[in-house]
Amino acid sequence: MLAAEKRAIESQLYDIPFDKIKGDQSFQSANCYNALIDFGNQHPFFKLVPSQIITKKTDLIIADGTELPLVPDNANLMILHHHCDFSDHPQQVIREAVLSLAPEGKLIVIGFNPSSLWGLWRLIAIWFKPMPWRANFIRPQRMTDWLTLLNCRIEQKEFVVFKPAVRQRGLSSKFGFIGALATRYNLPFGAVYVITATKKTHARTPIRNRWKRPELKPLMMPKPSYNHIDRDPHRNTEQKP
Repeated sequence: MLAAEKRAIESQLYDIPFDKIKGDQSFQSANCYNALIDFGNQHPFFKLVPSQIITKKTDLIIADGTELPLVPDNANLMILHHHCDFSDHPQQVIREAVLSLAPEGKLIVIGFNPSSLWGLWRLIAIWFKPMPWRANFIRPQRMTDWLTLLNCRIEQKEFVVFKPAVRQRGLSSKFGFIGALATRYNLPFGAVYVITATKKTHARTPIRNRWKRPELKPLMMPKPSYNHIDRDPHRNTEQKP
Protein backbone atom coordinates (compact mmCIF):
# COMPACT_ATOMS: atom_id res chain seq x y z
CA MET A 1 0.00 0.00 0.00
CA LEU A 2 2.78 2.44 0.91
CA ALA A 3 4.60 1.63 -2.32
CA ALA A 4 1.49 2.38 -4.38
CA GLU A 5 0.95 5.64 -2.50
CA LYS A 6 4.57 6.64 -3.05
CA ARG A 7 4.31 6.10 -6.82
CA ALA A 8 1.10 8.13 -6.97
CA ILE A 9 2.61 11.03 -5.01
CA GLU A 10 5.87 11.07 -6.96
CA SER A 11 3.97 11.23 -10.25
CA GLN A 12 2.25 14.38 -9.00
CA LEU A 13 5.35 16.00 -7.49
CA TYR A 14 6.91 16.36 -10.93
CA ASP A 15 3.93 18.45 -12.07
CA ILE A 16 4.03 20.92 -9.17
CA PRO A 17 5.64 24.28 -10.15
CA PHE A 18 7.47 24.96 -6.87
CA ASP A 19 9.17 28.04 -8.36
CA LYS A 20 5.78 29.76 -8.74
CA ILE A 21 4.64 29.12 -5.16
CA LYS A 22 5.52 31.72 -2.52
CA GLY A 23 6.04 29.12 0.22
CA ASP A 24 9.48 27.65 0.85
CA GLN A 25 8.78 24.61 3.05
CA SER A 26 7.24 21.18 2.49
CA PHE A 27 5.57 19.05 5.16
CA GLN A 28 4.06 15.61 5.45
CA SER A 29 1.82 14.72 8.35
CA ALA A 30 0.57 11.39 9.68
CA ASN A 31 -0.91 9.89 12.82
CA CYS A 32 2.21 7.76 13.39
CA TYR A 33 5.80 7.86 12.16
CA ASN A 34 5.63 4.51 10.32
CA ALA A 35 2.92 5.87 8.00
CA LEU A 36 5.26 8.52 6.56
CA ILE A 37 6.97 7.91 3.23
CA ASP A 38 10.67 8.47 2.63
CA PHE A 39 11.21 10.33 -0.64
CA GLY A 40 14.97 10.68 -0.21
CA ASN A 41 16.99 13.85 -0.67
CA GLN A 42 15.20 14.74 -3.87
CA HIS A 43 12.11 15.93 -2.00
CA PRO A 44 13.02 16.92 1.58
CA PHE A 45 10.06 17.17 3.93
CA PHE A 46 9.52 18.22 7.51
CA LYS A 47 7.61 15.43 9.23
CA LEU A 48 4.68 16.07 11.57
CA VAL A 49 3.54 13.39 14.04
CA PRO A 50 1.47 13.78 17.22
CA SER A 51 3.64 11.54 19.45
CA GLN A 52 7.32 11.22 20.29
CA ILE A 53 9.41 8.34 18.97
CA ILE A 54 12.55 6.75 20.37
CA THR A 55 14.81 7.71 17.48
CA LYS A 56 15.66 11.40 17.43
CA LYS A 57 15.07 13.00 14.06
CA THR A 58 16.18 16.50 13.15
CA ASP A 59 13.36 16.96 10.63
CA LEU A 60 10.64 15.75 13.01
CA ILE A 61 8.02 18.07 14.52
CA ILE A 62 5.82 16.83 17.37
CA ALA A 63 2.41 18.44 16.89
CA ASP A 64 -1.25 17.59 16.77
CA GLY A 65 -2.90 17.82 13.37
CA THR A 66 -5.70 19.98 14.75
CA GLU A 67 -3.22 22.59 16.07
CA LEU A 68 -0.22 22.91 13.79
CA PRO A 69 2.58 25.19 15.10
CA LEU A 70 3.32 26.50 11.62
CA VAL A 71 3.43 29.98 10.16
CA PRO A 72 0.26 30.62 8.13
CA ASP A 73 0.57 31.04 4.36
CA ASN A 74 4.15 29.71 4.30
CA ALA A 75 4.16 26.07 3.11
CA ASN A 76 4.33 25.19 -0.57
CA LEU A 77 3.29 21.56 -0.08
CA MET A 78 1.45 19.61 2.62
CA ILE A 79 0.87 15.84 2.44
CA LEU A 80 -1.61 14.19 4.82
CA HIS A 81 -0.97 10.43 5.10
CA HIS A 82 -4.24 8.98 6.40
CA HIS A 83 -4.22 11.66 9.09
CA CYS A 84 -7.93 12.37 8.67
CA ASP A 85 -8.70 8.64 8.84
CA PHE A 86 -7.33 8.37 12.38
CA SER A 87 -8.40 11.74 13.77
CA ASP A 88 -11.45 12.56 15.85
CA HIS A 89 -11.69 15.95 14.10
CA PRO A 90 -10.80 15.40 10.43
CA GLN A 91 -12.32 18.70 9.30
CA GLN A 92 -10.05 20.61 11.67
CA VAL A 93 -7.04 18.71 10.31
CA ILE A 94 -7.91 19.80 6.78
CA ARG A 95 -8.51 23.38 7.92
CA GLU A 96 -5.13 23.60 9.67
CA ALA A 97 -3.34 22.16 6.64
CA VAL A 98 -4.96 24.67 4.27
CA LEU A 99 -4.20 27.53 6.66
CA SER A 100 -0.48 26.71 6.61
CA LEU A 101 -0.32 26.68 2.81
CA ALA A 102 0.86 29.65 0.80
CA PRO A 103 -1.27 30.95 -2.11
CA GLU A 104 -1.18 28.40 -4.94
CA GLY A 105 0.25 25.86 -2.48
CA LYS A 106 -0.52 22.18 -2.97
CA LEU A 107 -2.30 19.83 -0.57
CA ILE A 108 -2.22 16.06 -1.12
CA VAL A 109 -4.71 14.07 0.97
CA ILE A 110 -4.42 10.28 1.23
CA GLY A 111 -7.32 8.34 2.73
CA PHE A 112 -9.13 5.02 2.76
CA ASN A 113 -12.01 4.64 0.33
CA PRO A 114 -15.18 3.05 1.79
CA SER A 115 -16.39 2.15 -1.73
CA SER A 116 -13.78 -0.56 -2.25
CA LEU A 117 -12.97 -4.15 -1.33
CA TRP A 118 -11.27 -2.86 1.80
CA GLY A 119 -14.40 -0.91 2.69
CA LEU A 120 -16.54 -4.04 2.39
CA TRP A 121 -14.13 -6.09 4.48
CA ARG A 122 -14.09 -3.31 7.08
CA LEU A 123 -17.78 -3.97 7.86
CA ILE A 124 -16.75 -7.38 9.21
CA ALA A 125 -13.17 -6.85 10.37
CA ILE A 126 -14.02 -3.83 12.50
CA TRP A 127 -15.32 -6.20 15.17
CA PHE A 128 -12.13 -8.30 15.28
CA LYS A 129 -9.10 -6.26 14.19
CA PRO A 130 -8.50 -2.68 15.34
CA MET A 131 -6.03 -1.47 12.69
CA PRO A 132 -6.57 -0.20 10.07
CA TRP A 133 -10.23 -1.20 10.04
CA ARG A 134 -11.19 1.19 12.79
CA ALA A 135 -10.26 4.15 10.65
CA ASN A 136 -12.86 6.70 9.57
CA PHE A 137 -12.89 5.68 5.87
CA ILE A 138 -14.08 9.12 4.71
CA ARG A 139 -15.74 9.20 1.31
CA PRO A 140 -13.64 10.98 -1.36
CA GLN A 141 -16.63 13.09 -2.40
CA ARG A 142 -16.98 14.33 1.16
CA MET A 143 -13.29 15.16 1.27
CA THR A 144 -13.52 17.18 -1.94
CA ASP A 145 -16.50 19.07 -0.49
CA TRP A 146 -14.43 20.06 2.55
CA LEU A 147 -11.59 21.26 0.34
CA THR A 148 -13.95 23.23 -1.89
CA LEU A 149 -15.46 24.99 1.13
CA LEU A 150 -11.93 26.03 2.14
CA ASN A 151 -11.39 27.72 -1.27
CA CYS A 152 -9.27 24.92 -2.71
CA ARG A 153 -9.43 23.75 -6.30
CA ILE A 154 -9.33 20.00 -6.91
CA GLU A 155 -6.56 19.28 -9.39
CA GLN A 156 -6.45 15.48 -9.48
CA LYS A 157 -8.10 12.47 -7.87
CA GLU A 158 -6.41 9.09 -8.20
CA PHE A 159 -7.30 5.65 -6.79
CA VAL A 160 -4.75 2.93 -6.00
CA VAL A 161 -4.66 -0.55 -4.38
CA PHE A 162 -7.43 -2.58 -6.03
CA LYS A 163 -6.51 -5.92 -4.47
CA PRO A 164 -8.17 -7.30 -1.31
CA ALA A 165 -6.39 -7.12 2.02
CA VAL A 166 -5.24 -10.76 2.13
CA ARG A 167 -1.83 -12.31 2.62
CA GLN A 168 -2.31 -15.16 0.16
CA ARG A 169 -0.46 -14.16 -2.99
CA GLY A 170 -2.42 -16.63 -5.11
CA LEU A 171 -5.75 -15.09 -4.18
CA SER A 172 -4.39 -11.57 -4.46
CA SER A 173 -2.99 -12.18 -7.96
CA LYS A 174 -6.43 -13.14 -9.25
CA PHE A 175 -7.53 -9.52 -8.83
CA GLY A 176 -4.68 -8.19 -10.93
CA PHE A 177 -6.87 -7.65 -14.00
CA ILE A 178 -9.26 -5.54 -11.90
CA GLY A 179 -6.41 -3.27 -10.88
CA ALA A 180 -5.17 -2.90 -14.46
CA LEU A 181 -8.66 -2.09 -15.72
CA ALA A 182 -9.40 0.34 -12.89
CA THR A 183 -6.04 2.09 -13.26
CA ARG A 184 -6.58 2.55 -16.98
CA TYR A 185 -9.98 4.19 -16.57
CA ASN A 186 -9.36 5.65 -13.08
CA LEU A 187 -12.35 3.86 -11.58
CA PRO A 188 -13.27 5.06 -8.06
CA PHE A 189 -13.01 1.60 -6.46
CA GLY A 190 -9.45 1.63 -5.13
CA ALA A 191 -8.82 1.06 -1.44
CA VAL A 192 -6.86 4.33 -1.22
CA TYR A 193 -7.54 7.68 -2.85
CA VAL A 194 -4.98 10.42 -3.48
CA ILE A 195 -6.51 13.89 -3.88
CA THR A 196 -4.43 16.89 -4.96
CA ALA A 197 -5.82 20.39 -4.35
CA THR A 198 -4.54 23.95 -4.81
CA LYS A 199 -5.14 26.78 -2.36
CA LYS A 200 -6.76 29.67 -4.22
CA THR A 201 -7.12 32.22 -1.41
CA HIS A 202 -4.73 35.14 -1.12
CA ALA A 203 -2.31 35.63 1.74
CA ARG A 204 -3.61 37.60 4.65
CA THR A 205 -2.08 41.07 4.97
CA PRO A 206 -2.46 43.21 8.07
CA ILE A 207 -4.60 46.29 7.59
CA ARG A 208 -2.93 49.40 8.93
CA ASN A 209 -4.70 52.64 9.66
CA ARG A 210 -3.10 55.44 7.72
CA TRP A 211 -3.69 58.68 9.59
CA LYS A 212 -3.70 61.83 7.53
CA ARG A 213 -3.18 65.33 8.83
CA PRO A 214 -6.31 67.42 8.45
CA GLU A 215 -6.19 70.02 5.75
CA LEU A 216 -6.17 73.58 7.03
CA LYS A 217 -8.88 75.71 5.49
CA PRO A 218 -8.82 79.54 5.41
CA LEU A 219 -10.64 81.26 8.21
CA MET A 220 -14.07 82.36 7.12
CA MET A 221 -15.13 85.72 8.57
CA PRO A 222 -18.85 86.08 9.16
CA LYS A 223 -20.60 88.69 7.02
CA PRO A 224 -22.93 91.18 8.68
CA SER A 225 -26.57 90.70 8.17
CA TYR A 226 -28.78 93.64 7.05
CA ASN A 227 -32.12 92.00 7.51
CA HIS A 228 -32.99 94.23 10.48
CA ILE A 229 -32.47 97.46 8.54
CA ASP A 230 -35.50 98.87 6.84
CA ARG A 231 -34.50 99.61 3.32
CA ASP A 232 -37.62 101.66 2.48
CA PRO A 233 -36.37 105.29 2.33
CA HIS A 234 -39.89 106.79 2.48
CA ARG A 235 -40.94 105.21 5.83
CA ASN A 236 -38.36 107.00 7.95
CA THR A 237 -38.51 110.45 6.33
CA GLU A 238 -40.27 113.18 8.29
CA GLN A 239 -43.30 114.72 6.63
CA LYS A 240 -43.15 118.49 6.28
CA PRO A 241 -46.23 120.54 7.13
